[in-house]
Amino acid sequence: MWERWETVTRSRDHAFEGTIDDWFYRYLAGIKPAAPGYAQIAIHPYVPAGLDHAGASEQTVRGTVASSWRKTGNAFHLDVAVPVNATATVYVPLFGHGQGSADNGAKLLRIQGDEAVYAVGSGHWQFISHGPPVAQVSIDPPSTGVIIPPAGAATVGFTLRNLTDKNVSVRPEVTASAGFTATLTQSQLTIPAAGSATVEVTVSAAHDASSGTLTLTAGGDTATVPVARTDNWARLATMSASSTYQPYVATLANDGNTTTSQPGIVMWNDGTPRSFPDTLTATWNQSVTLNRAVVYTLDQAAYPASGYGVRDYDIQALVGGQWQTVATVRGNVAGIITSAFNPVTTSSLRLLITDTNDHTYSRVIEFEAYGP
Repeated sequence: MWERWETVTRSRDHAFEGTIDDWFYRYLAGIKPAAPGYAQIAIHPYVPAGLDHAGASEQTVRGTVASSWRKTGNAFHLDVAVPVNATATVYVPLFGHGQGSADNGAKLLRIQGDEAVYAVGSGHWQFISHGPPVAQVSIDPPSTGVIIPPAGAATVGFTLRNLTDKNVSVRPEVTASAGFTATLTQSQLTIPAAGSATVEVTVSAAHDASSGTLTLTAGGDTATVPVARTDNWARLATMSASSTYQPYVATLANDGNTTTSQPGIVMWNDGTPRSFPDTLTATWNQSVTLNRAVVYTLDQAAYPASGYGVRDYDIQALVGGQWQTVATVRGNVAGIITSAFNPVTTSSLRLLITDTNDHTYSRVIEFEAYGP
């Protein structure tokens, strides 16, 4: 290839490092000359994640130089061949495990970062270190974290996926930050080859605990999720709506974010303009007793509640299979509306919105529900 594009280039037969096999033996296997004629050699392999073995050999004027490595379980093996009348400096990756081992006669020069550096003469040499942790499973944590109800506990599921082609038995371990207690429902479980299983964790909180973390470790993987204790029953509800204007879905109305003054806010927005009523419903998998609801509606400088917020709505509880109105709001122009009502035991609480201040869309930033 020409050295440069111009026709006046001084060389029209120029060698470039333009072949991938050069990278294979110089970097993956790590074979590089450290002196002319390979009198001195550097063996410095690169071990990428996801690759289990690599090896190469090179013919030199002194003989064959070879380097090959493999990962077996949690061990890393590096085999090196140095020709007669040559010496080599060998860099052995340690993967954060301190010092490895080598054949007798290999001289440890130093620990350099996360590598052990050895000096060897001609011959065949083997080096061993602890390899990178081998994950047998991957952990999918609960996407919403852990929300603990008032004076109670929450049970959540972590999904463990088997990354191997064999059955895997694991012993999950769980830890929680100060103020929280976590217990496993299973001390050991077997996951079928390429299959999955669910580990359930029950989490409770001390009276003064508010937020923290929960960590599950199993099969070489770890997952950490946030934990929060709340008095707001709506945080534990499944949210649904009569319609949705994407991407402003109903689940954004119980995510704990009550910010109304910043651009890019998250909220539920109905999908049927100028058509009422609209409903936003919180549903629980158990009966709860409630006596207060709080609605955060759109209220920004550019979009004040008096012009864009919910105006007229009823709060209804599902009792005996029938919706009962427990509170009524009319003519609202505020961004935050609190409604108190007589205690009611229900499995669903909804907003039945009959009008908004722009007479177009229903917009709810957050819906909260509290008990006595």
